[in-house]
Amino acid sequence: MIDVSPNTPLDKFYSFDASSDSWFNELSTTAMTVGKGYIIRGPESFSGAVKGYHEAVFVGVPNNGLVSIPVGATDTSNLIGNPYPSAIDANLFINANNGILEGTIYFWTHNTAINNNVYTSDDYAVYNSLGGVGTSASLSSGVNNTKPDGKNCFLLKLFLSLLSMVAEL
Repeated sequence: MIDVSPNTPLDKFYSFDASSDSWFNELSTTAMTVGKGYIIRGPESFSGAVKGYHEAVFVGVPNNGLVSIPVGATDTSNLIGNPYPSAIDANLFINANNGILEGTIYFWTHNTAINNNVYTSDDYAVYNSLGGVGTSASLSSGVNNTKPDGKNCFLLKLFLSLLSMVAEL
């Protein structure tokens, strides 16, 4: 994981443990598990009060096909990651997992600077089959003109409320 943000302090790599409903401090040398969600603090040089931009580059063989990951029991929150080098169709994802999801997915955007070591929940965009609610404007336009070549990947973190033990992406 250290390759995602080499200048991040070693104690700022996390995953979410649904069974204990708490964050788990990952070793920065841990290899990412396909489909598992991670949060990684920005580089040490970033300001806690001023927005910044960090481009993470993922290298390796792109994933393809069905990916299943274990998730917490009924009514727990889970952090999962997009294992594919492209966007996931949210409607297809919700429909394919309608027996598992409560029907709403939350996308963390981190558009607001951290304040007193506290993040704001205003940075969750919310989406369900009826539509979505966005967040404040982002630092960049979000336009990606890069052709998919397997060299770059956008890791989309989905923080989901799940109803079952396995989510299929």
